[in-house]
Amino acid sequence: MPNQNKPTPPLDEIAPHILRLWKARQTDQQIVQELQKHIDTNRYGIGLTTLLKIRKTMGLQRTRKQGHMVETIRDVMLALRATYLNAGAHEMAITEIHLARYDKA
Repeated sequence: MPNQNKPTPPLDEIAPHILRLWKARQTDQQIVQELQKHIDTNRYGIGLTTLLKIRKTMGLQRTRKQGHMVETIRDVMLALRATYLNAGAHEMAITEIHLARYDKA
């Protein structure tokens, strides 16, 4: 009996879309929904579990999985504080997240 699941689309076809949606801070479920608009759903399929595996191979980890410690972000936060003197803690965290995501790609 054949497998009921469709094959995953080629990575080179979906990777740019995943990266774009990742940078736009979309949730994994939103990324899956958006990817289904860009792939041939008659031939290929993608679900949440498959996306998580692909994201892991691409090195795209959520904040908690990155395992940051005070020592690992200290230099970045000091540089941000020098640039954004009047930013509060929330604004600093958001700015650091945006910069880290755009530096990655």
